[in-house]
Amino acid sequence: MAKPPVKTDDKRPAGSATSYDVARLAGVSQSAVSRCFKPDASISEKMRKKVLAAAAELHYAPNAIARSLITRRSNIVAVLITEATTRVTPEILFQLNVALLRQGLHLLLFSITREMGHDDI
Repeated sequence: MAKPPVKTDDKRPAGSATSYDVARLAGVSQSAVSRCFKPDASISEKMRKKVLAAAAELHYAPNAIARSLITRRSNIVAVLITEATTRVTPEILFQLNVALLRQGLHLLLFSITREMGHDDI
């Protein structure tokens, strides 16, 4: 049976490093860590390498949900379909997903029934 994850001092599971942890290890500010993971942000190559090395050591990955709260953009497009789909629905959804991914967006698919009310969605 697997052991539960070890807790860190701040009650987070071990391995769930934050940008503050990366900043501390790299000897930079938290905002420098944030800029490092933001496309087209102003950061020197030396600083970027230092931050990426610390992030790799801590197995850090930016939290997309946290970023969406800050930017107020989820980059998610929701699509609702009913059970009355056609034979071409899978192909349409596939092509839509490809087009969205090219734009840096993600598809979230909901399958609903005709009996569902607005509150159920």
